[in-house]
Amino acid sequence: FTRIFRLTSRYRYVTLAVAAGVLVIMAGMIKGGHIQVIGFPKVDSDTLRAQVTLQSGTPFERTSQVARQLTMAVLKINETLKDQEGGRVIRHAYALLGQMTGSGGQEGVTSDGGGHVCEVIVELAPAERRTNGVTSEQITQLWRKNTGYIPDALSVEFGTFHGGPGGKALEFRMLGPSTDYVKPAAELLKARLVKFKGVSDIRDDALPGKMEMKIRLKMGAENLGIQLKTLAWQLRDAFYGNESLKIQRGRDEIKVMVRYPEWQRRSLGDVENMRVRTATGAEVPFAEVAEVEMKRGYTTLRRIGRNNVINVSADVDEKAANAEQILQELNREDGFFAELRAKFPKLKIDLWGQRQQIFESLNALFIWFPMAMLGIYTILAALFRSYLQPLIVMSAIPFGIVGATFGHLLLGYNLSFLSMFGLVALAGVVVNDSLILIDLINRERAEGASSHQLIRDCATRRFRPIMLTTLTTFLGLTPIMLERSLQAQFLIPMAISLAFGVAFATLITLFLVPSLYMILEDIKHRVLTWVK
Repeated sequence: FTRIFRLTSRYRYVTLAVAAGVLVIMAGMIKGGHIQVIGFPKVDSDTLRAQVTLQSGTPFERTSQVARQLTMAVLKINETLKDQEGGRVIRHAYALLGQMTGSGGQEGVTSDGGGHVCEVIVELAPAERRTNGVTSEQITQLWRKNTGYIPDALSVEFGTFHGGPGGKALEFRMLGPSTDYVKPAAELLKARLVKFKGVSDIRDDALPGKMEMKIRLKMGAENLGIQLKTLAWQLRDAFYGNESLKIQRGRDEIKVMVRYPEWQRRSLGDVENMRVRTATGAEVPFAEVAEVEMKRGYTTLRRIGRNNVINVSADVDEKAANAEQILQELNREDGFFAELRAKFPKLKIDLWGQRQQIFESLNALFIWFPMAMLGIYTILAALFRSYLQPLIVMSAIPFGIVGATFGHLLLGYNLSFLSMFGLVALAGVVVNDSLILIDLINRERAEGASSHQLIRDCATRRFRPIMLTTLTTFLGLTPIMLERSLQAQFLIPMAISLAFGVAFATLITLFLVPSLYMILEDIKHRVLTWVK
């Protein structure tokens, strides 16, 4: 260490240039996509699920057949995969017919139900007991392959239950004046997402429902005092009935409904044969004032802020694609979203699901992280009674981030939002070694020792405690980084950031921080010489 340190301190400006070059290279690797940045990492899970939505009105027997097809497909995986003890990887599988749990892996939250929907939930062997480290994502791919094609399914979605954020990796909320206006735009977006490699389970929540009668007023109907609202009420009264009287019979209250006789309300054609009452009390044929169009409706209609909403979602395989890059590609100035907005001027597109949660959390980080840095600087400035020495101490922070990024690359992890939490903790840890080194130098200088030789001696004296602190921190975090259980998956990115960030920042503390201190002394000496 002493030999290398003498070399770096002698060529301290070269050392500073090399350190700056490392920062630029690492920033370029992140910006260029060589190191992927994602929102929330996909963690291994012990529970899988598959949700299927068929055409509204599908017989319950057909839904049961689809559920059985999914169940047999997942149980077939036991023929090829075993756990470490030779047992089954697929422990249990059960089907829900007529209902589905909510999205985002939140059990107990139910979505729209009906005889046309089903869900199969699968319990796996714990991740740490599976042979060859097979992941839940790999098992899901096998399940999807074994299931095959379901021709009458409107949507087939495979996923996992986990404790992470709700929503898919890609989820867009599209708003417009009507569902019919937004639906074509949603179809174009789905067709564009299909072209991206690694994107699967693309769907929207505007699923087609049963056939409906769309009724519109003809020109001149309002001149007769007929409005769409009054026409709708007359239709309801004619075929459902209007309450005209209540009769008390013992303890029961009986409602008397007035409506057309049964032979006049057996078919859809009877609607056009009904008579419509005008504002003057006269009756005119229905066909004279309104027209009917048979059209398939939607299972659900969602509205937000007087706009109809369709949610388009898709899953992303992190090994083949990156959600951030896909979003950047879609949102370029001349990208797909710009073309979509030009084609549909009244269309609004918002990010939803994971993206919304990420942005909300990032906004909090962007506020509190600078305040934390300001707090660290204030404490150091008060301690050292200097405005420049705290900057030398804090110079280890960006290089700690470099070390954390290198650690993710070395262990095969992507930088994620969870990694950022580790970087926040890292910022407060990496300054410790620099702090004790600068403090020792200041105390020795107060006794009148020579500046440059003093810095070399202090760095040599602090080598052992700094290295021991780093090694104990790194080794203490190693079990978390190597843990495979589900409970540890959300801690691993934070542990990598902290462990490798501290390790790399130690090198910076031992070589760069003394060089920066010497450069600061050189500047002071030249300024004093120039003043004299």
